[in-house]
Amino acid sequence: KLVALYVIIPLTGIAAILYYLVNNPPTGISQDGSSGSKASASWWLLFVARQVITFSLALLMQLLLIDFLALGTRILLRLCGPILTLLIVQSKGYPFVIFWWSIFDFCMLYEGEFARHWLFWQDAIGLFNTKNPSGNVVNSVWNMRILTIAISVSAAVAVKRFLVGLYMARQTYAHYGQKLARVMNKMLLVSEVAGLAKEIEKSSKNHNLVFPVPSENFGKGNLDFALSPVDDDDSTAGTSHRRAVSIVDEGGDDVIDMTNRDPLTGSLNHSEKLKIMQLLERWEEPDRYSNHHLDEVASISAVLRFRNALAMMEKQFPFSYAFGPADTREAFIESAQKVYSRLLMRTPDQIVLHFETLALLAMHKDGTIDHQRAKDLVKLFRPDRQGKLTMLDFLKSADRVYKEYRLL
Repeated sequence: KLVALYVIIPLTGIAAILYYLVNNPPTGISQDGSSGSKASASWWLLFVARQVITFSLALLMQLLLIDFLALGTRILLRLCGPILTLLIVQSKGYPFVIFWWSIFDFCMLYEGEFARHWLFWQDAIGLFNTKNPSGNVVNSVWNMRILTIAISVSAAVAVKRFLVGLYMARQTYAHYGQKLARVMNKMLLVSEVAGLAKEIEKSSKNHNLVFPVPSENFGKGNLDFALSPVDDDDSTAGTSHRRAVSIVDEGGDDVIDMTNRDPLTGSLNHSEKLKIMQLLERWEEPDRYSNHHLDEVASISAVLRFRNALAMMEKQFPFSYAFGPADTREAFIESAQKVYSRLLMRTPDQIVLHFETLALLAMHKDGTIDHQRAKDLVKLFRPDRQGKLTMLDFLKSADRVYKEYRLL
């Protein structure tokens, strides 16, 4: 709409004024003194308008081919294979746009009556047919040279991007591939907890709490088994996990008051930011990912999957819509506190969440327990030996996952 309103329509209007009111002035004089072989000013304006249309078609092609078919679905990967798909994806930007702009110009603005006037077949409007002098612009050798150079240069840049991008992507995948898988598994657990919290909230509002009673379904023995020591990289985290719990209330109130904001800027007040640094781990969110140099080779399909996974994570809701916004650390903490409050709705008479609520995710429909899934939940959220999990503990555990995600 903006292109049509601010470019195409004004150019067409000025061209009409020149053609009908100013005797359609030419842009040059031929060798014989006439203007027959020179394009008129109105035709040049229409030619620019048509260039804008073909440029818009190139942008639309990028949106369809790269953003939707290549990155949004697996259609292009199945049709063209990984090599061509990665080449197309790496060309995103001016190489892709210029390449397709030149292709559309070759099809629609090079040689022939259609290239001179798109509406050459009609006689009603002389501005758009052969009555308006077009000269030899579309048939000129310079038109062909410019389009050929544009296609060649953009294709060369795309190939260079493909080769450099493939090399760098393989190094990045070799270094981060396994780590990304681990982080995404943790993010999936957090998103499933958020989904459970949503279900508990719905059931609580409908006064139809259909979840089983913890002591009857999970049991003390299963709880002790899940809380038994585990061998993993985070096994030492439990000892220092609650060092700040004594300075805050262990109840269900929010640890960070996300409503305490500056009325002018809307940002969180310094006192609440300081609490985040004191109660949670002190770290800063990065602006971009860093690449590391390794000599391990990855397949192109793996590189594409890795790239798609990173693209999916760089969104406002990387932990699912049920969890809430998590594009910044403050938004993540606010969403995590809301998830904790929803989980507490299952046991409204308690002010501290019990692990048995989270353990519902480890229960099968027949009532049996998936012990490995229960242990994964314990490793992630670190309840105490009685199975209790304060809001601060919950925030710390979730914040560690967010940190791994942001520092990946």
